[in-house]
Amino acid sequence: MTQKIKSLEQSIRDMQGLGSYKGISFGDLCMFPHVHLSAGFKTSKFEKYDGNGDPIAHLKKYCNQLRGAKGKKELLMTYFGESLVGIASEWFIDKDIANWHTWDDLARCFVQQF
Repeated sequence: MTQKIKSLEQSIRDMQGLGSYKGISFGDLCMFPHVHLSAGFKTSKFEKYDGNGDPIAHLKKYCNQLRGAKGKKELLMTYFGESLVGIASEWFIDKDIANWHTWDDLARCFVQQF
């Protein structure tokens, strides 16, 4: 019975054009909904990484650009996708972040991929 319900839900998402996505609400789309920004926090304009080049060098530049986050690793995780374009961005968006409990988890996964 559960499998039939999941199959029906998938069929409905397919008809709505959502494919394998769970939904389009903020909770479904936001990768880090639990992170709250302090008042006045502004993001830097990130140098974009496209999957080519040294991923460690990109991580160093990214961390330096976000030094205003004052070491808040959840902010590093939250904004990391903004520093990616092309296949690197697609990789980030498609990842199941359940395995990323810390910034180190995300960074390690990124370096292993690129």
